[in-house]
Amino acid sequence: MHSVGRSKFIERSVRHPSVGMDLRIIDDGLEVLGENECRELLTTVNIGRVAISIGAVPAVFPTHFVVDGVDIVLLTGDGLKLRAALDGTVVAFEADHIDDARRVGWSVLAIGRSSGSAEPHEVARARSLGVRPLAPGPRNRVVRIRVELLSGRRFEFPATSTGPVL
Repeated sequence: MHSVGRSKFIERSVRHPSVGMDLRIIDDGLEVLGENECRELLTTVNIGRVAISIGAVPAVFPTHFVVDGVDIVLLTGDGLKLRAALDGTVVAFEADHIDDARRVGWSVLAIGRSSGSAEPHEVARARSLGVRPLAPGPRNRVVRIRVELLSGRRFEFPATSTGPVL
C-alpha cells in the first residue's frame, strides 16, 4: 500500500487461472474487501449482472441469482447466456448494494468459467435454492459460474457529494 497525501493507493496483482494472466488491481480511497467478505456480501442480495463477450463486444444482462457453495447460479432461457455457458466461456458477474440514506455502498466482481444444464434435477435444485427468473417466459436452463477470481470494494460518499447518480 502506498500513501499519497490523504489518499491510499492499494495495488495488488492476482493471477486469473482461466485467462492465464495477471490482473492488476489499484484502488484510490476505496476499501478493498477480502474474498470471504465478498462471498458473504453476495449472499445478501439476489439481483446481479452477468457479462459475456459476443464476438469481442461486451453484453451485460441483469439476472436473479443465488450463491451455491463457491458457485453463482441463475436460470435463463435458450439465449446468449446459455450459449456462453454451454461453451464454457469465462464470464464476469457483478452485484452491488447502495444505501443512499447512510451514503455507503459496496460492489463485488466475480470472474469464472460458466457451464449450462437443462437437466431436470439441476433445474429443480436451482429452484429449491431460491433461484427464480428475472424475465418472463420459459427459463428452464441453469447457468452455473464457478468463481475463480473474486474482488470487492466498499465505498462511502463524501459529505460534499450528492451521492450516486442512479
